[in-house]
Amino acid sequence: MKTIVAACLVSLWMVAAVMSANAGDATAWNDGYPLKGLKNAGTFMASFKNKAQHLGRDGKLRILIIGDSLSDGGFHWSHHFRKNLQAAYGSGGLGALWATFAQTRAGSMPSWLWNEEDFTSQITGRWRQGWGGRGDCWPYLGWNGMFLAADDPQSSYELHARGSKFTLVYSSGTFNTFDGEPVANRAAGFTVSLDDRKQTVAPAANGAPLDIGLAKFEAADGRHALLVSGVHDGTLWLHGAIVENSAPGVIVYNISRGGYWAHDFIWRQPGWEKILREFSPDYTIIFLTKPESGGSAPVSDTNRLYEYERLVRRVSRAVPATQFFFFKCWDPRDGISPADAQTWKERTEWFEAKHYPYLDLQAGLDRAAMKQLGWFSDNIHLAPPGGQGVGDAIARLFLP
Repeated sequence: MKTIVAACLVSLWMVAAVMSANAGDATAWNDGYPLKGLKNAGTFMASFKNKAQHLGRDGKLRILIIGDSLSDGGFHWSHHFRKNLQAAYGSGGLGALWATFAQTRAGSMPSWLWNEEDFTSQITGRWRQGWGGRGDCWPYLGWNGMFLAADDPQSSYELHARGSKFTLVYSSGTFNTFDGEPVANRAAGFTVSLDDRKQTVAPAANGAPLDIGLAKFEAADGRHALLVSGVHDGTLWLHGAIVENSAPGVIVYNISRGGYWAHDFIWRQPGWEKILREFSPDYTIIFLTKPESGGSAPVSDTNRLYEYERLVRRVSRAVPATQFFFFKCWDPRDGISPADAQTWKERTEWFEAKHYPYLDLQAGLDRAAMKQLGWFSDNIHLAPPGGQGVGDAIARLFLP
């Protein structure tokens, strides 16, 4: 009897394994894609692969992703893209860790992106969480609009992570915002320490301009404790920490944010360039899908690619050597509207006119197959199978 049961279990396992393999082979990619969807990308890809395989004195290849909810982490394509690149070329570090990853319980971390061996973070005291969609927050958006704010002297933020370079990012200065009535803001003083080394940040002087502040530490590779405490004389707007290690490899700085348009990255606080220079990306990927065509330009400016051009100029001013790569998004499940189709037509013409490298996912992915395979979580965002199916395939384009 036991032999029969064991045989049945083996048979069921084999059937399940075959079904799983077949499901894994199923794809929503059209024939020849995504490789066929690469446009103007020969020089870009050759440059990327050469640098990734010959990392040089710095030992790092840095990628910045500027995007919206289709790229902002979780089970989206960008997570699998990062995992694949770091597996092939080595991990240069964790990159940008948002302060909002922290929770009030010990050991909290976004397990879908990393695990607790990479980092844990927690907060104590009274904090508020904000993001750039709030009318009173726009001048201090940080890198992706997410931040923690506190004026409670008992508040603290603690990060335990593996790395050798730690950079705390916060807003500084004094400035006014508007939330129904004018609000005066003054950046607080606080202390920040890495293990037993401490720095003291003074509160903002009256009239000091809005800016980004950076507190930097270097240490031997290993797990370290970064602690922020002693908040006083104002409000601390804490954006997060940049963490790198000394090992050669890839770092992906993903600052995508759900709901963001190109203009959200254009009209951000003056100090954004400091953050971009800290990232120092060799390559900047722009994956923005909103149907935006000149809507935030001055009335006198009829250029319908105003936002994209301004975004490229601002990033280029901060990091002149970065190379840009654009994505043309997949279509929603129910198809694309005439207005959105016109916007994508204009953007594609702009990519071609500027000879920018881009990847055409609109032509590359079959939305009916995406729906059938469960790649959509709603009308356009990816479910876990879609995130892996899209992310793994895109990553293969960048591998040796």
